[in-house]
Amino acid sequence: MLKRSDFPERRYLITDFGAREADVLQTEAIQAAMDACYKAGGGRVVVPAGRFMTGDIRLRSGVMLYLESGAILKGSPNPEDYMNYLSDTIDPLPPYTGDPEKRSVDPYSRWNSGLIKAVGAEKIAIVGEPGSYIDGSNVFDDQGEEGYRGPHAINMHYCRDILFEGYTIVDSGNWAHNICVSQNITARNLKVLGGHDGFDVRTCDNILIEYCNFYTG
Repeated sequence: MLKRSDFPERRYLITDFGAREADVLQTEAIQAAMDACYKAGGGRVVVPAGRFMTGDIRLRSGVMLYLESGAILKGSPNPEDYMNYLSDTIDPLPPYTGDPEKRSVDPYSRWNSGLIKAVGAEKIAIVGEPGSYIDGSNVFDDQGEEGYRGPHAINMHYCRDILFEGYTIVDSGNWAHNICVSQNITARNLKVLGGHDGFDVRTCDNILIEYCNFYTG
């Protein structure tokens, strides 16, 4: 199973790419750090202490998203800010050939939007120090499930070798973790507060979930 030490020590600090604490979206700067790390062959994209508002971020192969103590990734309150990955030109999305009416299965449906999104990625991680948060902002979406649910906090399809460790998710607009058609998954020392389901795995193999606390609605 994937370990932190499997990632290169190269660090890409999001503030070096223009991210700043503000009540405006930092999506472009955070994604730029992610893309630079990916193009260099992998490493760690670092979110320092502070509150950074963002729409969807696409996590790419070979990259660890690392949240330092005091770091908060704060989801945009606008559900329209979570579909940026559909226009990705760096790493083409694998095709979906299933039934487009099955929104929970189609990885590109609005229902499968997420604050952190991964599709077709290998060797990926989201790791947080104590006191780091992913805040879903309880996003309301009148086009979402039951006429109100927003994006998931973390949504992944067709991925393998995945590590989740150490962070806290609060107020996810839908499920905190929605992991589909993926393999070799480790989730350790996580906390989920509020929101909906804490951890969903669908059509996945080789899964370890340990030392986690889920307090969900």
